[in-house]
Amino acid sequence: MKLRSLSALKRAEPAETFIGKLPQSVMITKYAWQRALAVNELVRRIHGDSFEWYGFTLGGTDYPECITDIGLPVNDQNVHQYTGIGPENISRFQESLPGNTLINGWIHSHGQISMRSFSSTDQANHLTVLDYVGSFLKKPITRKEVLVDDLMLISEENPEDDALGRGSVWIETDRPISRARIFERVLGSFCYAVLVGDGGWHVQEIYYRTRAILTGGTSLEGRRADLLVVESGREFTKRDEEVLAAEISERISPDRRTIRDAAETARE
Repeated sequence: MKLRSLSALKRAEPAETFIGKLPQSVMITKYAWQRALAVNELVRRIHGDSFEWYGFTLGGTDYPECITDIGLPVNDQNVHQYTGIGPENISRFQESLPGNTLINGWIHSHGQISMRSFSSTDQANHLTVLDYVGSFLKKPITRKEVLVDDLMLISEENPEDDALGRGSVWIETDRPISRARIFERVLGSFCYAVLVGDGGWHVQEIYYRTRAILTGGTSLEGRRADLLVVESGREFTKRDEEVLAAEISERISPDRRTIRDAAETARE
């Protein structure tokens, strides 16, 4: 056979069928979004200054792609410049939630920082949250062919003694088969990341992770996403604001000493 070009020697692309879809935008109810914006305002009102803080975005087990509420754990550390988050905090907070509610991401502010984008610390936090919530949010997304060089089909009825010396993958069947294709399920999970600032500005990202069941291949991707606010029939009331203010007073505690040390370092 005569080849017109070396492109004809390219390895065949594996067949792939999409059977599921991960969210492409950050969907949040109007109530949850009002609650998120209220945290920034209340932090300034209660503590007299703007600090970084973090919380978790929450969804229902019946439809985890939608953020229906904002949960505030006890923050490890709150200063002007950064906020801490650890895997033990995620686990502890998830255990405190009702059985039909789960964490589908995280949300935080940059306080007084003018940077309207995620920092390198934020990127590490994304992965911390994704590592935890991924096990709850995974679902089948594709059925993908596994291409195998030298695939051997061995029949139980007529085994070949020399077959084990040939091929790279062996499939043993109960009857002779002349042709076979192997497909594996690929699972995908996601994690929302929302950044809100004073005055209402916001930025969102979605992190995705996929894992192939048979080959174990994984991939990780993060990208900017739109925010889609949807109606849920629930409004953020004055009573909700009072309850949220109490949560902030209890769970978000600026470290005044750390703030003072940082300021002195900056002056030096």
